[in-house]
Amino acid sequence: MALAATAWARLAAALPRSRPRRLLLTSGALVAVALAAVLQRDASVDAEVAALLARGEHAKARAVLERAEARRPADAQLEKLRGDVACARGAAGECLRRYRVALAARPELRGDPTLRANARNLLATAQGCGARRAAAELLGELRDPAALPALEQARRSSGMFAALCAGDAVDRAIAATRASAR
Repeated sequence: MALAATAWARLAAALPRSRPRRLLLTSGALVAVALAAVLQRDASVDAEVAALLARGEHAKARAVLERAEARRPADAQLEKLRGDVACARGAAGECLRRYRVALAARPELRGDPTLRANARNLLATAQGCGARRAAAELLGELRDPAALPALEQARRSSGMFAALCAGDAVDRAIAATRASAR
């Protein structure tokens, strides 16, 4: 941030001394500094939640998210982080639901490594028909090449009932992932 302020000061010195230009430059500098602070705070929330989840402190991670949500309601990144917390707690349904909401708001989250790893894990550990299907559909949407082995394993290991339950979702996810890899 100090570099940005220095750059703005140099620019201000180079411009004519008219009052409207100084006012415009000052307000632009304030906006830039505020934006940099918000972006830095976003990264710190992500890092703090990840560190808490790595230590198994799910309640503390939720508290961090609640404080952040008070500042930024309906933020897709926070919804994705809530999905991470739900996955860490073993709440597969909530995890999938929160990831869906986050991806609908910000499709670029498809590349998030934690989201991808959690989606692969959900497919491997899904107990019910609906959870297995939803995890396969999420993996199909993510088009994660690293998910192909998990999808292939899900296709091979599914019994008759599981194949009827989620087989088409697994097949569609495999096809979508392979098509995007080309």
